[in-house]
Amino acid sequence: MNAYKLNPLEIEIALLIATVRNGKARSRGYQAPTHGGEQTAEKQMQLDIDGAEAEIAAARILNLCPDFGTEPGDSDLVSPVLGTIDVKTTRRLQGRLMVSPKSAKGSDSFVLMLNLGSSTYVFAGLAPQKQVCAEQNVKQIRGKHVFSVSQAELQQLGT
Repeated sequence: MNAYKLNPLEIEIALLIATVRNGKARSRGYQAPTHGGEQTAEKQMQLDIDGAEAEIAAARILNLCPDFGTEPGDSDLVSPVLGTIDVKTTRRLQGRLMVSPKSAKGSDSFVLMLNLGSSTYVFAGLAPQKQVCAEQNVKQIRGKHVFSVSQAELQQLGT
């Protein structure tokens, strides 16, 4: 299992990135979908923190430098082999790689990180854009089309 626990400095960096991203998203009127319950400012901020932390953890596991972009469409990571990488995260142990059609067009590869809590993340796997965007992965969730790939279908490191 490829797990990574962020150190205190990385947690502070992730919080700073999340704060900037959250402010920009709210000023544009954007709200990320959350799983159940009321859409609150705290939930939106936690999603941004989780995302920034997952990007740092993925970068450490893949031995890449994170991009730290704060604009929509910015790549999370760039690899000479995988190209631009969009890092996705889930708190569900059996969670799936979920990618919106808009996001799918902007990246060459996708990584799924499992958030175990306490700023600890597990690399669940990766998939190239062609695999993610395959017709069999199109699903309708909450009235919107998304690409959904199970963890069993993701590539592991070293394979």
